[in-house]
Amino acid sequence: VLSWIQDLVGEKSFDAIADITQMSASPVIENGIVYLIGHGGKTMAVNLKTGESLWQISRGGRTTPLVSGNALFFVDNKNNLVAVNKKSGKLFWEEVLDKSVWKGPYLMDDELVLFSDEKSILVNPKDGKTTILERKMNLLEPIKVGNLELKNRVMFPPLTTGYEERDGSIG
Repeated sequence: VLSWIQDLVGEKSFDAIADITQMSASPVIENGIVYLIGHGGKTMAVNLKTGESLWQISRGGRTTPLVSGNALFFVDNKNNLVAVNKKSGKLFWEEVLDKSVWKGPYLMDDELVLFSDEKSILVNPKDGKTTILERKMNLLEPIKVGNLELKNRVMFPPLTTGYEERDGSIG
């Protein structure tokens, strides 16, 4: 049984891809709140049980957001790394990224990490200041992120739990 529906379409689409699919990022659920990012230009927090919109902002994105502490972190459609208050949607900070295709953010050793084809960066979650870790990464060589060494691995966020039914119920 369908409990609620929310529209993630912004006031206008950024490109033709936005008209094909409005949501390529997986939703994130924390403490009964669903955080949704639509490619079409909207990010919102929704009460899981009622579907009530708690806040929404006119920023879309394609990658799954990260919830940590009191913030929601994501890369928006304009390649800005954004930190917003997870309770209000109010902007904490944003950092302009280069035009690479970024994966992340991920949280490692209390810092945000983002990866692209060319480099990886560490970001301070409090102020958005970045540090370039490596340029021209070799996929099969280890990478150091803070005190953590990652060996010969490719990391992807989970796209789905695989437990949901077509109607959205958990089976």
